[in-house]
Amino acid sequence: MTGKIKVLNTFKFKTASEAETFRLAELFGEKIKSGQTISLKGMIGVGKTIFVKGLAKALKCDRSPISASFSLMKMYKGAKLKLNHFDLFRLEDDEAPYLGMEEYMGEDESVSVFEWGSPASYLYDRTELIELCFDLSGGDNRTITVRAKGAKSKDLAGKVYQLWRKKKK
Repeated sequence: MTGKIKVLNTFKFKTASEAETFRLAELFGEKIKSGQTISLKGMIGVGKTIFVKGLAKALKCDRSPISASFSLMKMYKGAKLKLNHFDLFRLEDDEAPYLGMEEYMGEDESVSVFEWGSPASYLYDRTELIELCFDLSGGDNRTITVRAKGAKSKDLAGKVYQLWRKKKK
């Protein structure tokens, strides 16, 4: 991981229920490639863990993810890719560099997802990244802004965006 990777595209998705947020994550999971890193941002209750569950279902993981807050990381074996699920809610920014998280980012045959990932942000400038920012927009409605950093991430986000638009018509 050397050099800084630029944000290439931004996409906005609107979901109106947990089920739609879950389905959006499944679309990402259906198109995702080995080595991808995803960062999920947003306040408590906006759908970050629901997104991880949808991603795990699409990857055909051996079990459904739960919040990893108490262990920082949980790994789930998928049919073709492993899911490394980090939940850094309880972590201070200055603690992150000592955990070895960079060993998992870009790892072959796996996908790494960070909830509350700001303590790991020092790693994000040097890797392909899909960053999802979850915002409540009234009731169960959410606006999920996706920033794609790097060519592989742009391709993934663009494919999912096209599929989502078709679904919404």
